Amino acid sequence: RRQLEALGYDGLRLAELNHEPFMPLAIAAEHTDRIELVTSVAVAFARSPMNLAQIAHDLNAFAEG
Repeated sequence: RRQLEALGYDGLRLAELNHEPFMPLAIAAEHTDRIELVTSVAVAFARSPMNLAQIAHDLNAFAEG
């Protein structure tokens, strides 16, 4: 997050491999306002569409876009 900014990175992508990607992205959003935060893989079929939409909306609102 801050270290990635200092190194010149412009994005952070997390995949759902062993853990869900949304909480780490929310934590990253708290510590940056320049880096693009993206899920590269989020298993949608394991969640209800409404749940996934709400998670995405909340994360977007928390990260202020």
